[in-house]
Amino acid sequence: METGFVTISGSKIYWEKAGSGDPIIFIHADALDTRQWDLQFEYFSKKFTVVRFDIRGFGKSEIPTEAPYSFSEDLFILMNALSIQKAHIVGLSLGAAIGIDFSLTHPEKVTSLVLADSGISGDGFNEKFIKNIKTIEELAKNDQIDSAKKDWSDLSIFNYSRRLPVVWEKVQKMVCDTSGYRWYGKNQPIDINPPAIERLSEIKSNTLVLVGEHDNDDFQRKANLLNKKISGNQLISIPNAGHLSNMDNPEIFNHTMESFYFECFDEKA
Repeated sequence: METGFVTISGSKIYWEKAGSGDPIIFIHADALDTRQWDLQFEYFSKKFTVVRFDIRGFGKSEIPTEAPYSFSEDLFILMNALSIQKAHIVGLSLGAAIGIDFSLTHPEKVTSLVLADSGISGDGFNEKFIKNIKTIEELAKNDQIDSAKKDWSDLSIFNYSRRLPVVWEKVQKMVCDTSGYRWYGKNQPIDINPPAIERLSEIKSNTLVLVGEHDNDDFQRKANLLNKKISGNQLISIPNAGHLSNMDNPEIFNHTMESFYFECFDEKA
């Protein structure tokens, strides 16, 4: 496995790369890092070039400087630095929202999209969830970062993962290691304009929409919205999984991804 850093707008962005073949890039969820994809990284490296990276401000990547930045442009610059012309983009939650934005701003760089338990820029959440996030942000901004991390771990979206000791131990390690900049930082990423919620029909890449069977109503709604707005996509519910569907049920998640790649690309070869 290769590892390294790319400096983008003054911040070092950490990446890992393994395998050979067509590239797949994995983008992690909020408060997590590259370790979220351990079981996908190992599995798909047998047939693909796999890349994963820590989003700016997460994991081993540095927090933002004062320079303007966007998560989707970070991905664009990273791909160029690694000489990747085009890739299958796989993201979960925040990572999926970044994948959507990237596909709208750089469609020429996207072979396909896998959007798991996806966020969508410009599309909100229910009032209770928003209130909980505001509480977490206030704690972090008042130097109560450990309390913010505890409240984050207590969110209802993780109810299913908390029932799985091996999964939850790994989640807790990642949350413990996160900088929390996403909650307290002044220099937040620039969003695409217009936001993705107004442009989903522009996505032309082969797209697989995944959602954990037990994910909450907001993310079920978002999955159905992606299914409705993106032409020719597939929507599949991952059984025995919540919001972190790739970790809760990695066997089914990996098999579903692999089948999607075979159906869309191998048969066309």
